[in-house]
Amino acid sequence: MGNLANGGIYIASPALFDYLLKHQNNQPNSIFDFGYHILPSLLGKMYGYEIKEYLRDIGTVDSYQIALKEWSLVK
Repeated sequence: MGNLANGGIYIASPALFDYLLKHQNNQPNSIFDFGYHILPSLLGKMYGYEIKEYLRDIGTVDSYQIALKEWSLVK
């Protein structure tokens, strides 16, 4: 375990669907969590980038409004 969070943009080859289908075949009609069920099977086959730059979740209106104010200070 580390102190990093997983979030952002994923760029993958079509081979990613092989992992999705494998999980679906093992557990038909199941719901799965990409971070819990799929990413562990891709260890050593993917790369990440640790963001050192400004990052804020804008998933709510309040958080988006805060980001607008903070972003004006970052420019």
